[in-house]
Amino acid sequence: MHSFVLGKTEEYELDGENLKIPDGKTYSPGGIRKDWLPRHRKFIEKLESEGYKLRFSGCSAVDAHQILHKGGIFCYPALKEKPEGKLRLLFEAVPMGYIIQQAGGRISDGSSDILERLPDRVDVRVPLYIGGKRE
Repeated sequence: MHSFVLGKTEEYELDGENLKIPDGKTYSPGGIRKDWLPRHRKFIEKLESEGYKLRFSGCSAVDAHQILHKGGIFCYPALKEKPEGKLRLLFEAVPMGYIIQQAGGRISDGSSDILERLPDRVDVRVPLYIGGKRE
C-alpha cells in the first residue's frame, strides 16, 4: 500500500511506498470509560500496564492514519447502552479495516475478523478494533 499527500500544486504526491504498520505503543479508545464492558476495560488496563500511551483525536479516520504511521490500536468497543457497537460495518469498519489489513494490520469486533462478516442490513453496527498484529 502506498501513501499520498496533497502537495502545494494541488496534485497528489507519493509520500511513502509499501507502507507497513510499525510497532507502536499507543491506543485510541472510543466511548466513555464508565460505559465500557468489563472485558474491554481489562484489555485497556493490560495495554496500559504494558506501557501504552493514550492518543485519541475524536476522529476515527485520524486515529487510523496514526496507526498506519506510528502503530498501536484504535478501538470503539461494545458499550453498556450499545452492545452491538456504534460504528457502522459497511461505512466505517470495513473501509478502515481493509486499509489497515493492507498495511499488515488486523481488524476485529473483539472476537472475529470483521472483513469476513456478512451484513443482514445496510446499517449494521459493530464493535471495532483495528491495529498492528501484536495488539
